[in-house]
Amino acid sequence: MLLFSKRRQPLSDLDVKFLTLAGQLLHDKVNRLWEQEKRRELESAYLQQEIMLRQSEKLATLGRLSAGIAHEVNNPLSAALRNAEQLATELPELAAGFEAIGHVGLTEEQRAALARHRAIVTERAHRPPVFDALRCDMLEGDVEAWLEDRGVSDSWKLAPTLVSMGFDTAALADLAASFTPEKVPAVLVLLSELYSAHALLDGIRTGTGRVSEIVGALRSYSYLDQAPIQSVDVNSGIEDTLVMLGDRLKAGISVRPLSSDLLS
Repeated sequence: MLLFSKRRQPLSDLDVKFLTLAGQLLHDKVNRLWEQEKRRELESAYLQQEIMLRQSEKLATLGRLSAGIAHEVNNPLSAALRNAEQLATELPELAAGFEAIGHVGLTEEQRAALARHRAIVTERAHRPPVFDALRCDMLEGDVEAWLEDRGVSDSWKLAPTLVSMGFDTAALADLAASFTPEKVPAVLVLLSELYSAHALLDGIRTGTGRVSEIVGALRSYSYLDQAPIQSVDVNSGIEDTLVMLGDRLKAGISVRPLSSDLLS
């Protein structure tokens, strides 16, 4: 182009063709550069949209997972809190039961008998007997009548607890044989309060243990504080997933591992 600008003679047809071709090449080059720039802009915009879409999907999945975990944690935590509140009201009554036992003055043989029954009651608080509703109602009626015959106050309140402890009239008669009649009510009240306290403690232990299990499974599932590359236990990972998503399983559905024979 500089060459042509210094010429003084008119341009020939060949010069005009050359200039036209050069202009066309320049135009094509500029157009290709513009198209490349627009393509890069479109690719960048698409990539940003893809990243935002994946992030949105992750957030939605996290929201669903969080809702399920919140439900799983809330149930045992609420139960543990209720048991703790009930235990706070039970402890003064338990202390009063021990104080009443101190006032009746047990003999050494009676103290030994009470210790045996306390051990039985503590064990049954962790593994309570199971009765169907009809039998439970019948037992409560019989126990309440047995208590009333011996002048035990609040028999209606004491009978359900004694039945849940596994005491029927025969067991109560066997217990009463170790004590004088005036000492039986204090002994029964103490055993009842002791059973209730241990049952509440067991409920708190179960609820908080379940929450701890869920939190541990979530931490393991998310691989927090762990190396990015590591050996993993697939079975443990599946179990952690089932812990967190247990609420998704419908009633009557259980998941169990395959036997080694099926896996081989």
